[in-house]
Parts: sequence; C-alpha cells; structure tokens
Amino acid sequence: MSHNQTIVLIDDVTDIHNLVRAHLAPLDLRVVCCLDGDTGLAAIERELPDLILLDVNLNHETGFDICTQLKQNDRTTNIPVIFLTAAEDSSAKVRAFDVGAIDYVTKPFDPRELQARVRSVLRHQMLVNLLETQAQMDALTGLYNRKGFTDALQKRIYRGQREPKGLFAILFLDLNRFKIINDSLGHEVGDELLVHVAKILSKCVRKHRSTDRPQDVIARMGGDEFTILLNDVQSTQDAIAAAERLRKMIGEPVTIDGYKVTAEASIGVRVCKDGQGTPETLLRDSDIAMYEAKEAGEGSFMIFDDRMHQKVAHRMRLESDLQQALEAGQMEVFYQPITCLESGRVLSLEALMRWQHPELGFISPDQFIPILEETGLIMQYGRWVLEQSCRDLKKWRHDSQACESLKIGVNLSKRQLVEPSLIHELGTLLGACELEPKALILEVTESNIMFDEQRIIPVLHQLHELGVLVAMDDFGTGTSSLTALKRFPLDELKIDRSFIHCLEYSRSYAAIIQAIVVLAHNLNLSVVAEGVESSDQIAQLQMLECDQAQGFYLGRPLPAEEVEKAVLSTCSFAELNQNIPS
Repeated sequence: MSHNQTIVLIDDVTDIHNLVRAHLAPLDLRVVCCLDGDTGLAAIERELPDLILLDVNLNHETGFDICTQLKQNDRTTNIPVIFLTAAEDSSAKVRAFDVGAIDYVTKPFDPRELQARVRSVLRHQMLVNLLETQAQMDALTGLYNRKGFTDALQKRIYRGQREPKGLFAILFLDLNRFKIINDSLGHEVGDELLVHVAKILSKCVRKHRSTDRPQDVIARMGGDEFTILLNDVQSTQDAIAAAERLRKMIGEPVTIDGYKVTAEASIGVRVCKDGQGTPETLLRDSDIAMYEAKEAGEGSFMIFDDRMHQKVAHRMRLESDLQQALEAGQMEVFYQPITCLESGRVLSLEALMRWQHPELGFISPDQFIPILEETGLIMQYGRWVLEQSCRDLKKWRHDSQACESLKIGVNLSKRQLVEPSLIHELGTLLGACELEPKALILEVTESNIMFDEQRIIPVLHQLHELGVLVAMDDFGTGTSSLTALKRFPLDELKIDRSFIHCLEYSRSYAAIIQAIVVLAHNLNLSVVAEGVESSDQIAQLQMLECDQAQGFYLGRPLPAEEVEKAVLSTCSFAELNQNIPS
C-alpha cells in the first residue's frame, strides 16, 4: 500500500482506534480517526479517503445512518465502506450491505483478516480509480477530457462552498481556422497541432503558478476546444494576464510536417467567486465569452459579463419563437422599390422578410435571418417568401396595367441554392402564378457565391436556362474581383451600400463605382446602387451612369397592402418616386 492512501475510521472507542492503527501499520496507510458521526462526516468531506471503516453502533447514532448519508452525497457515494460489528447474527450484516457497504469485519479483530479485507478493498479501489482516471483523459493530448475537467471544476466549487477564500477562473479556448488546416493539410497535421497547443497550455499555466497554490487543470473538451481551470486568482487581472499570454504563445507560427502553421485562439474568460455557480453554468458562461471573442476578431479574448448571458438568452428565445412564428402569422413580406435612374420609374421590388413579434415588437432581420440560416429554418421561410412575393406580383399585374412589366426580387440563401429541388420548385411556382421567368430576380450575395463556387455556379447556369434573372447582391463586400465576374452567369450587379455611403466624401469611391459600372456594362450587366439616402448621391450615380438605385431616399420597404394601394390609386409607379431629378 502507499502513503497516498487514506482511511477514515469512525468508532466511539479510543482503544479501537489504537488497535486498528496497530493492525494496519504494516500496510503503510494514513489512518484518520473520529469518535462520532459528525466529526467523521466532516473528515470524509475534507479528506475524500480511499476507504471508510465504520462502526455499526455509535453512542447517539448508527453506522447505517451515516453510511446512508454518505451514499446520498455525490462527493462520497463512491468511497467504499467496511462495517465493523460485534453482532453475531446475520441481520446486521445484511443491513450493512443494503445501505451500501462493500464488506464487514467482525469484532474482536483478527489482525490478518482485517489486513486482508482492507488490502483487498484498497487494491480494488486503486483499479477503479485507474480506470476512472483513464476515462477522464484525452488519448491524443494526455490532458483531461470534458468529464475530467467537469469533475475537477465540481471539486473546486465544493471547496469554495466549504472554505470560501476568493476567486477562480475558467478559460475556454477555440482554435481559429483549425478546420481549414485539418481539411487542407490532413488530419495528422491537425492532430500534431492539437498536441502542440496542449504543450503550450501546460507550459504556460505551470509557469505562471506559484508552488503554494492548488494545481491548475487543463483539458481538451473535444475537437479544437480547450479549457483551463485557474484554481486561485487574486483578481480578474490575473485571468486576463493568463489569457493574453496564451493568446500570444498560441499565435506564434510552428512548423509541422514541413508546413508552417499559425493557429490563433479565441478565448472566453469566466472569473468566479467561491461558492458560485455549477460546472454547467460556468462552462456555459465561458463558452459564451469565447464566441463573443470570435465575433470581436480572431485572436481576441473576452471576459464574461451578464450582458453576454442576456444576449444569448434573447437569441435562444428568438430561435424558439421562430419555430412557430410563420404559422402564427407573425411574418410579413415588405417590398422596397428599385428605381430607374434615367426615367424615375420603379422597375422592380425587392421582397424583404419582416417579423412583428407579439411581445418583443419589431425584430430586425439582422437578428433573426442568421438564426434561420443556422437552424435550417431558412428553407421553410425562404420558400414562403418566394411563394408570397410571386402571388403578390400576380395580383398586382392583374389589377393594374402599370405593373405589367414589374419584376420582383427575392434573396436566396446558401441552403436554398444547393437544394436539389430548387429549379423544379421555381418552375412550378412561376407556372402557378402565371409569371414569365424573367419576372423573378433571384438575389445571391457575393459571399454565398464565393463560399462554394463549384456547387453554386452550376446552379446559377440552371437558373439562367430556366429564364429567371440572377443578381449578385452586396457586391464589394466579399473576395471576388471585377474580372472574376465574367465567370458567373449574372444579369444584375448590386453595389453594396458601404460604397454609396462614402460616395459623397471620397473621390476614390466614385472612381471605384465608375470602374464597376463600366465593367458591368461591358459584361451586359445592369447595375443597382444600394442604400441611397440623398439627392447628392442620386446626382453622382446618374453622372456615373449607374442604371438603378434603391434606398430610403427613394422609398422605404412597404407592406403589400400599401404597395397595392399606391399601385391601384396611381396606376403607375412613377408617382411613388418624386426624388429622381429629371
């Protein structure tokens, strides 16, 4: 046996304490003796021993009651218990097993029997502990895994509840661009990178700790996520210093299998007071902070605060409410006019989804559209927008001759673009609404096209063969070049509002827009300027020979009923726009 193994003995007779110590001396164990149940339970909570020796009959209570309490406590339930009893009948022994004992020893002790039973239980416990330790370790890095880290964090929380002394901190790290490295250079390089990061974490944490503090815990939670438990910190600044040191060390390039690899980390930091939280909530908070760091930019770290939790809680509520918002009639399609800069006539309308929440009021598309895309609900909602806008266009064309040439523009998500049934569904929808294909303009963002060119460009060709028009939306915000446009089967180019916003303040932006317009015209593409908000912008766009414009200055998005009223009352869209200089 080893000095590392501890036994707690609970017996109300001091002579039994001395006798047990003497009998077990050859096993080289540490024996903690207690005279009553309360002292014994406190010692067990403090020591978390390898074995408990428990007398059946104490002065004011029974060993059965104490054993029952131990088995109901998550921290002590797995510690083996051997009962000590002078009873000759079997009923006490049977009850001992019923309340969770692993063995019993009859008084008066036979030293050889006591040693044999204790040795047997401790060996079994060592094997159990070894298997449990292996179950808590990450095979690749040798660090703790999620279970091991969670158990260590739970112990730190218990210690803080029992002996509140100050602060501890959790650092949650995620490697940026790891998937790209793993996919492009191979899983072996990816694994080596994970091992390299694990060594950095171990080195960095050991270096900044003093020897008189509890050991910190490092874990690989899965994939490219790591966590660190700083068991005792003096202030938030200590956690920040650790995060900053880790960020710099991980960001240094490393050569793996001949490749020079750089892996920056986004780090979420949760500083905790003793006695605060549970492993689940504290890990959740540090994870939230990590994602905030990702949004702030690669290689950043963020400290968790309540605002972050409120933000996530709000997002989760939106995600839940979106499950039934469409069926509940909370969604509506608004339409924003797109106007010819030469004639002032509205040529098309862009369909825009709007959400009027019954309790939260108007929800910005910037909030709910990303949720729809992440959850896959965008397929259901996107199909609904397509169907509703085509039905509205059919009605307007039927009710007013002024709308005979009117077109409708609808945004398509990445998921919709790669949906195998897209072309068939569009053909069926256009036929049902008695619309010629060119009445529909499908808007695809530049980033969506560039995200997966090999899959999406063939779809764009199929759309052209069907006859619908295709517009590249938000042009200028992605990575494609002007010369790359000739590879895409497009009909229209929509210049992002960020360029238009700067048009009045910078000549360079005017030159960029002019270059876009000239090249687009050479490729037989129509050009639309987005986000137009002033007459000066209109005048400059006309000088640059931009074809069409869209923005609040020319017309805000309107619900179908208001668009319909304007159409039916004027029989012409031209009167909707008095802001185009003649």
